[in-house]
Amino acid sequence: MKSDDELLKSATCWRRPRKKYIGAELSGLLAQYVNRRVKPQQRSSSPIVEAWLQVVPEGMGQDCKIEKVDRGVLTVKVNSPAYIYQFQMLKKELITEMQKYCGRIKIKDIKFVLGRC
Repeated sequence: MKSDDELLKSATCWRRPRKKYIGAELSGLLAQYVNRRVKPQQRSSSPIVEAWLQVVPEGMGQDCKIEKVDRGVLTVKVNSPAYIYQFQMLKKELITEMQKYCGRIKIKDIKFVLGRC
């Protein structure tokens, strides 16, 4: 008769050893996927996002998110109507500052819409 140790080894010996995955491989695959899937238009909007984060007053940045840029109109989603009102008061200043930071991308107007960020 077999001992308990031998029975345990024979019961688990059929399992294949697990493969070891390397994190670097996943990051390379992710970069390739993003490069294939992200449209060039979306890649070019990153300077707009960076400029928006610099232009928006402190404390208001977490309550808004850039939705889209279409024909020079920047659409920003804002959490509450009170923030929409505050952004409307700063609209002209925001447009001039955005034009300074976004050289070749012209921002003519900013549209604020209510929504969850």
